[in-house]
Amino acid sequence: DIKRESEGKGVKEIIEVVLDKTAYIEKMYNTTSPEDMSKIENIDELLNSAEEYDSLTETPTLEEYLNQISLFTDIDAWKEKGDRINMMTVHSAKGLEFDTVFIVGAVDGLFPHINNIDSDSKIEEERRLFYVAMTRAKEKLFVSYSHTRDFRGSFMPSVVSRFIKEIPEELLVEKRKPHVKTINELPAENVSNKLAIHPVFGKIRILKTVGEGEGKRAYIALENGEKKWVLVKYARFKFPEE
Repeated sequence: DIKRESEGKGVKEIIEVVLDKTAYIEKMYNTTSPEDMSKIENIDELLNSAEEYDSLTETPTLEEYLNQISLFTDIDAWKEKGDRINMMTVHSAKGLEFDTVFIVGAVDGLFPHINNIDSDSKIEEERRLFYVAMTRAKEKLFVSYSHTRDFRGSFMPSVVSRFIKEIPEELLVEKRKPHVKTINELPAENVSNKLAIHPVFGKIRILKTVGEGEGKRAYIALENGEKKWVLVKYARFKFPEE
């Protein structure tokens, strides 16, 4: 019984119970359809998201998690005016223009997608799509990529998208983030009462840390004064060079 086995569990564990009881992933693996493989990747990202939510929330609930990840995606209701950021797929952006555009996740395996890398025709199709994304910008275009990315709870090295390499160098202005230290690079005695950057909460202060290894937790204070416990393993604190 899914409901009974889900009681008292975090969101990620609830999702895993559903996947186990329905054998959904096993069914996807038994096919060779690119659409099914894409569904598996979406599930992996969902599990990553749920795991992060569980680690950042004192009393995680499925209802609250679903409310947080719900996105307004009706592109027909998009309005040009307004002090807001519009998030959309490249396909949804066709025919639209913006003063500033950000293309994120420009790494091989995502853009172009891993399922299309071995097909010349599909690579060409994605190249045209990348061109569409770039030409949505009227004034400024930012294309970003990461050296590593989270995959099933582990960090994997990334390779910059081949499409970026095809852009003439004279059209590029490369800007890199300053080097930052992770919590594991700092002596334990230097972590408490230290300013840091959190990927979700932004600037925070680590008040103290307790425990060791996988169970190490940090008590943090947000800029709005709220305080909460988070698991260091998933918090991904960063400390700008001083």
